[in-house]
Amino acid sequence: MKIVLLLVMTSATCAVGCGLWEAMIGFNFQAYLPWEDFVPGSVLAPGNATEFHFSGPVVLALLNFVAYVITLSSIIPISLYVRYYGWFSALL
Repeated sequence: MKIVLLLVMTSATCAVGCGLWEAMIGFNFQAYLPWEDFVPGSVLAPGNATEFHFSGPVVLALLNFVAYVITLSSIIPISLYVRYYGWFSALL
């Protein structure tokens, strides 16, 4: 259970950092790396080229949270293997 909590907390911390970066810095770099058109405040969406929408970085942070959970999920199998290694070796 602690490992899953570690995974969620690490992913949430990375997602918050991503959202803060997108809100402060990333919005100005849409000329080079535009947001998808479904993200509020994207330069690709019609009529939103100059307006900053706070919900844009939030959407990107939520999408990145899911990506971080998938990417960092390799923590769980390795840690379970290490945890139960002593238990399995005691049975032998």
